[in-house]
Amino acid sequence: MNNVIKPNEIINIVCNIYGLTFKEIDQKRRFRKIVEARYAIIYFIDKYNSDRLTLQDIGILFENVNYDYSTVAYAIKKYKEFVEFNKYVKKKYELIENKIKNIKN
Repeated sequence: MNNVIKPNEIINIVCNIYGLTFKEIDQKRRFRKIVEARYAIIYFIDKYNSDRLTLQDIGILFENVNYDYSTVAYAIKKYKEFVEFNKYVKKKYELIENKIKNIKN
């Protein structure tokens, strides 16, 4: 049983649930769906950070968006707010969480 969740596994799960490719997410576009997916990736990579990536390391995953550590920290905070106050985002959060738990088991 492999309990390690790699960043690319989280990226694939989030892209699948949001119906986007990582190439679409890794753009400077500010469409709500893209921002939510980008923030979800950042949040879940930080949460299940098996590689002990720093916030700066997580930001580097987004080559075209140029996220530094403070922007990554902001994205994590905003995603938590999205989940708390938006039922649609909370539903997506639960789907992502369940898929990650299935990988871990």
